[in-house]
Amino acid sequence: MPDFEFKVSPELTEAAELALSACQILGWADALVVDSVEPEKEAVIKLFTEFSDADLAGLQTMIDDLAETTVVFRRSREPGADVDALIRELGELRAGVEATHRLISEARTDLTGLARSFHADAVRYCMTKASGDSATTVFRSFFDQALSLRKAVRKAAEGVVIGQSAIGNGPIVRSA
Repeated sequence: MPDFEFKVSPELTEAAELALSACQILGWADALVVDSVEPEKEAVIKLFTEFSDADLAGLQTMIDDLAETTVVFRRSREPGADVDALIRELGELRAGVEATHRLISEARTDLTGLARSFHADAVRYCMTKASGDSATTVFRSFFDQALSLRKAVRKAAEGVVIGQSAIGNGPIVRSA
């Protein structure tokens, strides 16, 4: 655990602690000075903080609000109003928000699995240092996979644009 406080979403806290523990284990395994694993620990904290920044509860609220708004528009059909176009747009916005919510949720699950594997690999490395691997190899394996996950999430999120709704002033998410 770091000597300073860091902010990670509750569902990622245990995984972040496992990844930080793995850094510490690898430092001890190679009889490194504790300070020598600080850059890796800081990178772990940065990674978990980045994955924690998304507000899943806020996205769920947006999904629910869009669903309610769609129902209101369906019930209030006014002659001459292009309600069908608004309903379609609301459906597209909701689909984009739902996809973003699902993507972030799945990425957090994947990151949690990576942290568990990283910790298990660190312990295994500690017990079988004769394998020829180095602590650096174990670190690199975790970070390569985690950064690939981050890149995939960013690439998938490129198709989503967040802006302001023309209906009211709330934020919207739209598939680009």
